[in-house]
Amino acid sequence: MKGVLFNYAKEFEAEIKSIPARFERVGSKKAAFFLIVFSMIFAGFPLAALAWALGTGQYDPRMLYVAIPFPVIGAAVMLYGVNIGVKKTMADIGYDEVRYSYSSLFRTTAWVEPRSAYRGILLREETQGERIYTIIELYHHRGDRRVELAVYLAALVPEAYVRERWEGYSRLFGLPAMRETADGMTVRANEDLALPLRDIPVGEPVPPAAPAAPPKGILLVSSHGVEELLITAKRTLRPGTAAVMAFSAFLAWIGFFSQDDPSVNFLVVGGFGAALFAWINLYTLVDLFTMQSLRFSADRVVLSRKTPFGHTAGKGLYTGRIQDVRIDKGTMQRVDALIIATGESDLQLGHGLPLDMLRWMKDYAVAKIRSS
Repeated sequence: MKGVLFNYAKEFEAEIKSIPARFERVGSKKAAFFLIVFSMIFAGFPLAALAWALGTGQYDPRMLYVAIPFPVIGAAVMLYGVNIGVKKTMADIGYDEVRYSYSSLFRTTAWVEPRSAYRGILLREETQGERIYTIIELYHHRGDRRVELAVYLAALVPEAYVRERWEGYSRLFGLPAMRETADGMTVRANEDLALPLRDIPVGEPVPPAAPAAPPKGILLVSSHGVEELLITAKRTLRPGTAAVMAFSAFLAWIGFFSQDDPSVNFLVVGGFGAALFAWINLYTLVDLFTMQSLRFSADRVVLSRKTPFGHTAGKGLYTGRIQDVRIDKGTMQRVDALIIATGESDLQLGHGLPLDMLRWMKDYAVAKIRSS
């Protein structure tokens, strides 16, 4: 990802080369300018129209229904824009303490914390409206004492880039790399960041071997040196999928059957609806009547689907490159899933399964990867 799109996706990124360090984060001047100009136009036109009506003797009291709300809303937007333009955060990270200050149009705050109170570099996600942000921050047990080091739009910044920055901050500060997942917090010593999962010292107690008995909905199969995990749990039609099916069917009906002699425009709408309906039904049939398969061989993990005719080609990772196995939100389906990741790619499976089942799958996968 390059150029404007990448810069847009990087909401903020602290460029820290060494400790001690000082950096600041200021509001977007472009966003502030846009909002202020918009608010002036939004409020100005109704006021200008009211002034014109008063000057020409065409005033009608009902004009106030427009002339009053628009300037009030415009003033609120203008204040919001000014606040974005003037707000400023400053962090001063020294050997012994962390100093932080924040100022805006409406409030100012400042505090000092001992450097020893910060236990790691945390990677987490945060949803704000329709946007999902990936945040890297200096971790303090008190949320209001954490210091943001980088903020990215999750959908536009590659995982590999985020991981590189996260690990870089961890090494720079000499603190563990922490990650907030659906299964709790994971912690990894900064000296182990370059190691694949199977080579990380396990310490005591030694992690257990692969769990003995899989829960209901998971089947283990062993054949010719390959261990296979099959998800046999009953799949159901998701509400979102059902909604898309209904919408596409409606479009097809509108296009083909709502008129006796449909025009070209209606036929185009009907064709789009029919194509979408066919695609979503094919996707649903594949999901309902095949099983996700995770196969472990001597040096690879392969995710595919098992059909009545055999396995699909799938996608594989070398176990010697796997750095992380976690339970987290899936990339496309924003529900809990098992994620097996290298620095550049990942495998995702078990979307929407109960957490206890995902935990069993995680323990099984970790044991298999460590023993490879």
